[in-house]
Amino acid sequence: MLDENWGNYQHKIETNKWEIIRPSVIKSLQELLIKYQNWEIVIAIGNSENTEQRPMGLVIRDDEIIDGLQRQYLPKEFRNLEYEGSRPAGSRLGDIVYSGWPVRS
Repeated sequence: MLDENWGNYQHKIETNKWEIIRPSVIKSLQELLIKYQNWEIVIAIGNSENTEQRPMGLVIRDDEIIDGLQRQYLPKEFRNLEYEGSRPAGSRLGDIVYSGWPVRS
């Protein structure tokens, strides 16, 4: 978990542990946010040794999940993951501004 305070209601987690993106884990984190509707959890995941991989992850809010995972860089057993109530990262302008998510083309 990163300890930085930019004034937004956000917890950031950076990890290379793929298990954290399992749908059951993400759903559990989302359920925690029901009482904290202004908060979000940003999970940045990846392998720091893979220089071709771009930053990717998930933004979890009480009412939605923004999916910024690039499936081609995930281990095979994680490439077909789907999250109930999710939408792709960058599909709304506010994704970048509110979440600070690095969306690249």
